[in-house]
Amino acid sequence: MTTHNPPLGELRKRVEFPPEIKAAVWKRDNECCAYCNITNTESMEKYGKHLHFDHIIPHIKNGANTEANCQLLCPPCNLAKGDSTDEEGRRKAAIRINKELERNGLLESIPPAIPGTLIAYSGPLITGNVYTRKDLQEIFNTTDRTIDTGIFRPKGRSEIWLFVTEKKTPDRTQYLDLLSDNTLYWAGQTLGKKDHLIINHRRNNECLLPFYRIGKNQFKGGGFVFEGAFTYVSHSGSHPTNFVLHRNPS
Repeated sequence: MTTHNPPLGELRKRVEFPPEIKAAVWKRDNECCAYCNITNTESMEKYGKHLHFDHIIPHIKNGANTEANCQLLCPPCNLAKGDSTDEEGRRKAAIRINKELERNGLLESIPPAIPGTLIAYSGPLITGNVYTRKDLQEIFNTTDRTIDTGIFRPKGRSEIWLFVTEKKTPDRTQYLDLLSDNTLYWAGQTLGKKDHLIINHRRNNECLLPFYRIGKNQFKGGGFVFEGAFTYVSHSGSHPTNFVLHRNPS
């Protein structure tokens, strides 16, 4: 990735972060939008503008000019967020991305446009029920510790489990993960070593099964809601890759 100097002068009128904060955030966020993961180079190519330095808690709502309260957003995501909270901004950004995908016809490429290619789930889990990782280990009689990661392939089953938490704890990078109706916007693993599993899951006849929760403490024992089978729609960016997945019809 080409490294650019942060556009301090260009954005000085738009924000009030000190130059040293901007430089630190520019490096910390790898020149990527916190919501859609577009890079600064891609933003310049697509919108003709650099990424913006955004107050996570809006400045108008007494948000501090600190590194912890600063993030990079591309122009459309920043416009969508406005003076909203970060949570609302992420939801607005997800809606914007969804509409853009619809305009480009990407969400119309799965059911019903390609019938017969969707992989149905067949197993003991019930869609809408809450399961902890311990529950899943007992149900499937597995001691594989990679279940504690975000992507898990249970032995002997043609499945890929995705463990998704919308609101990360402060020590985690705040990537955009959001389930909006039947569409899941999900940032993959930082190194991207398993991205090919998601992209090629239908070719490999593997069922894509997200487990979702709003926050780590939403359910007792750190449980997740089993969302049923989803299908890969598209992806963009890298490190991590941003995926769009769509719920299969019941």
